[in-house]
Amino acid sequence: MFDKQKFIAGKFHPREGVVDVPDMAAFFPDDCEKPTWTVRGLTADELSHCTEAADKMGNISDVVDAIAGGSGKDKAEAIKSVLGIDSEMAHDTVKRLELLVRGSVGIDVDLQLSVKLSETFPIEFFAITNEIMRLTGLGQELGK
Repeated sequence: MFDKQKFIAGKFHPREGVVDVPDMAAFFPDDCEKPTWTVRGLTADELSHCTEAADKMGNISDVVDAIAGGSGKDKAEAIKSVLGIDSEMAHDTVKRLELLVRGSVGIDVDLQLSVKLSETFPIEFFAITNEIMRLTGLGQELGK
């Protein structure tokens, strides 16, 4: 039977993993033998924020279109550009951008870096964010 008290008293920490990124070696120190990207699993709240980021992107895009009106397509696109909204970006990509920001360890990842990585190294971007999702699915580890 599940031991509720043991679970509540347990000390947990996020699982961490390492993704090899050899094709990105030029962006690591010269003495780096094996370029890797360290990530961690997320909490349910962090994962929800990633999903909401994707939903918000679509909602904001719709609002800008509505404000600009049917004949204001150029105006709407200009507003979106200033706000950093890409209405053509897939929902999954937007979610993964936020996964990378929240799940990276030891690298200060902001949205700008996340977008740049997705555009320039898409295979690595997917490998890294897949690992974040895998670790999240495993849950946190009980402290040692």
